[in-house]
Amino acid sequence: MARANLIGWDGPIFGGLTDVIGNDWVPESHSGVLNLLGNRLLPAEVPRGPVEAIGVGLEVQPGDLTFRCNFGVMDPITMRVIERRVCREIDTATSDALSRLIVEHQREDMPFSIDMAASRDYRCVARLRSKDGTPLSSAVSNTDPAYPVEGHEVFSDTGYDRIESIPLDESNAAFTTAAYVNQFVEHCERVLSLDDSKSVQVGQHMFASTVLTRGPGTAIPELPRLSDTLLSDVVMIAESHIERGIARMLGCGLTMVKEVDEGEFYQEALSLALAAVDRGQSVVIHLKGPDEFGHDGDLDGKTAVLERIGRHFLDPLVAQAVESHLVVVTSDHCTPCRAKRHTADPVPFVLCGQSVNFGNVRQLSERACSEGIRLNSGVDLFRIIQMTASYA
Repeated sequence: MARANLIGWDGPIFGGLTDVIGNDWVPESHSGVLNLLGNRLLPAEVPRGPVEAIGVGLEVQPGDLTFRCNFGVMDPITMRVIERRVCREIDTATSDALSRLIVEHQREDMPFSIDMAASRDYRCVARLRSKDGTPLSSAVSNTDPAYPVEGHEVFSDTGYDRIESIPLDESNAAFTTAAYVNQFVEHCERVLSLDDSKSVQVGQHMFASTVLTRGPGTAIPELPRLSDTLLSDVVMIAESHIERGIARMLGCGLTMVKEVDEGEFYQEALSLALAAVDRGQSVVIHLKGPDEFGHDGDLDGKTAVLERIGRHFLDPLVAQAVESHLVVVTSDHCTPCRAKRHTADPVPFVLCGQSVNFGNVRQLSERACSEGIRLNSGVDLFRIIQMTASYA
């Protein structure tokens, strides 16, 4: 089991296990982070599409529908989805080129307009806008067969049957929107079959041939500024556009980590975090590396990346920041390698710093933290962080 000993700190460590959302809800990254930062929100109350659209900078108006997309691979004979992530071969530049092709080839006779932008690697964000001004509805299902409805994940080692979006209520807007989403997917598949699409994917083992949609939404909730709830100037250090969207929702400062090799990435993230500490700011940083190995079922890879995070980021951060700052380490969700998906399992957490005067765990790991306290939600953990920080 990978673990962190919090090298550089010999004082008490307070920790335990916490549900992220509670009541057996399975968190996505954005809903998990928002709950851990003090906002009690169910996944359906904060759809991924609008959050990520804010992050990539799409222009969005009331009544628009936005959603996250994966470029995937569909078997041309069976029409089954055989790869939801194009074997992770697409980089952000290729995703951006494919998104632009889809926008450029949209037909005049479609009843909606399309805008798209790359997010990260095989991920992109799309916005549909009705040409006659009719507001669209978020009450539609996903076309990603692993996430037919938000909050419910289906795993398969053998591929998935292709699914269409369906209305989730009886409104005319929901029926219209589901039809638009299906027409959008058909348009994407037509464009991805063109030679122009294949030419920007040269060298890949598989070519993207479909787009899988998830997290549809038409609005996001208004949330309190994180600096007001923490009584501190807050900066979020982000590596993806979903985190950029969260930072903008919460009114945080934002610094994006450059897309560099993994070894350089942790050094860059550490440098940015320590610079913010030197400015006296509170820092929120999200490191995504272990999650992808969990989805791939790669235990050795996940263990190795956790050890690299400890060695190159967490240990030096604790050693240099713990004298002036409360340091909190946790996770926005579990992605066990045995499940290859997010689960509702509790996550470990630890707090250390000058304001922590009671220790109940020895180190950061699921086993060690199971000896600490047990919390029911990320919001409960956030309240402990608020109280502990106030003693500093």
